[in-house]
This record gives sequence, structure tokens and C-alpha cells, in this order.
Amino acid sequence: MNEESRVGSVRWIRLAIAAGCSVAVVWLAWPFLSMELIGRSLAGVTIGPLIAGGGAYLGVTALRARRFTLAGAEFSFGTAFAVAAIHSALLRVMPLRSGELAYAILHKRLGRGGLGKGIAVLAMLRLLDLIVILPLTAALLSLLFTGAPTARIVVALVLGSLLLMGVYFALGLVSRRLGHRWVGPEENPSAGRIRSFLRTLVQTFSIPLKTRLLLLGTTTVMWALVLLWFHLVLSAVQADLTLVRGFAIGIMGVVGSMLPLSLIGSIGPMEGGFAVGLAASGLDPELATARSLVASSCTLAHNWLVALVAGGWLLVTKRTKRY
Repeated sequence: MNEESRVGSVRWIRLAIAAGCSVAVVWLAWPFLSMELIGRSLAGVTIGPLIAGGGAYLGVTALRARRFTLAGAEFSFGTAFAVAAIHSALLRVMPLRSGELAYAILHKRLGRGGLGKGIAVLAMLRLLDLIVILPLTAALLSLLFTGAPTARIVVALVLGSLLLMGVYFALGLVSRRLGHRWVGPEENPSAGRIRSFLRTLVQTFSIPLKTRLLLLGTTTVMWALVLLWFHLVLSAVQADLTLVRGFAIGIMGVVGSMLPLSLIGSIGPMEGGFAVGLAASGLDPELATARSLVASSCTLAHNWLVALVAGGWLLVTKRTKRY
């Protein structure tokens, strides 16, 4: 068996394992699911907030595309928008967050940078995500809960965010001033793969301070818009949801979706976050589970509708345009 066939076989084996695990999760959860409640929740979806949520998701995708270009992705904004849409959609269906690799692969095929450049850009953006998500979580926890345990968690989250922010800016400073001493000059022909990737990582973090601040601001607005998107979708499922409660449930879904525990279709963590939040707002756990599944399905529909349109545009324009 040649190398290409072996890689293909491994890919199919991984897919089969992931599919089997996903079926197992659904089978184990089946006794706790009420198809009647799921059907009633689906039938009760309000179209207005759902459409508004789709508009919010378009804004989220545009901001993700802007982040890619600010971080050094070497293609146009239109291509970045399509890549962001496809990347987000694949993250929702590929197990254990393996869809993250889709960005690096698309970057290599559509941009002028290599696979290492795509991974380096994604590493910086994920660091920014943590910097913003931690204080957002802390703020929402402080609004909804009181007491010493909550205060300790809030302080820990804020300190964690400040620490990561310090790392983010320190990496930029160190990369700009000392990076070339660590990884060697660009023209060094003897650099190996690891050395080459380190050089790429240093170059990615060597962006100017103004761009670094723009990235931080764009990330903050993007995640606020993600929470608004989730709030609108959850409101379409449960009309009496307040803005603060919707954002709190949304952040639970965000934290869940970022864990490398989801299987095919992001089954598990995101729905779990939504369900816990809805149950905490006073819903019966069975009804909360049903509505969380419907809400997650609605966000998945937004993901894939935008990804299919953007992917179609990318396929058409790629034939007549050089990227």
C-alpha cells in the first residue's frame, strides 16, 4: 500500500470511529430525550429572531474574515469571508475540533502562504479568543450569581485573561526585537521544518502594535456579536429570554463548543452548555434539553447556509481569478 492510500485509509478509519462515537452518544442520550418536546420546540420556533440571528451570523463571519486579513492571511477580504464561513461550518461537523485544520489547508491552497502560516495565524487568533472569552464569562457570572465561590471564579477568570493578554503583547515585542536571533535569518537554506515553522510563527506575531490592538478590538466585537447571535436563536426557541440571560446561556455554549470533546455535528458540549443555562433559567431539564438541541440545530443551519453560498462563490471565482 502506497503512502497516499495509507493516509486515505487512516482518514476513513478516523471518520468511522467518530461516526460510531456520535451514534453511541445519541443512543445513550435517547432515553432522556422527548421527541414530542423536540417536535413542539421545533414547531414553536419564531421566524423573526431566527432571521435576525442569521444576519448577526453574517456579521460574525465578516469579522472573522477581517481578523484573518489583519493577522496576515495573504488573500482578499472576499476570499477570507468564504474561508471563515467554510472553516466555521467544518468546525461544527468534524469531531474533536479537527475542523481547525481546515483553515490552515484552505490558507495553503488559496493564499500565498504555506500550511505553517495558516497554523501560526490560527494559534494567534485562538489566544485572542481566550483573552476575550474569559472576562466575558466573568462579567456574566457576576451579573447572575453572587457569593464567595462566584467571586473567586470571576477573579481567576479576569487574572487569567490579563495573564494571556500580557503573553500576547509580550510575544509581539519579543518577536519583533529578538525573533531573528532565535530562528535564524529568512534566507537560511538549511532550516528544517521545525525551524521554518518557528520562523513563520515569529513573523506572524511580529505585527505592529496598531494591528495588534485592532485585532484585539475586532475579536471583542466579534464575540459580543456571537453572543447576540446565540441570544437571537435562543429567543426564537424561547421567547421570554432576557438579554443578560441569553448572553449567559450563549457563553456556556461557547465554552462548551471550544472544548475538544465534541463529536460529529458538535454533538455534546454546545448543547450541554445551552441545556444547563436554560435549566438554570427555570425550564424543566427535559424541555431545556429539547430546546437546546433545536437552538443548536438552528445555529448549524446558519453555519452551513452561509458556507454553501460562500463555497459556491469561491468555486466559481477561483476559475477566473487568481488569489
